[in-house]
Amino acid sequence: MSPIELFEHQRHLTASIHDLEKRIPTMDEATKARAYKTLDNLEREHARAVEMAATGIIQ
Repeated sequence: MSPIELFEHQRHLTASIHDLEKRIPTMDEATKARAYKTLDNLEREHARAVEMAATGIIQ
């Protein structure tokens, strides 16, 4: 992944996280449970992308 692609990936993940966090309060309980799982996955993927950028694992 090129540095530009990695930056765009991080930016997209951050936007998705913020959008989901904003919508969670209006969700029913079952949907909230799925949303929190999704949020956890997005945060994990974002952390992985940041780690890749920090360690220079860029092609």
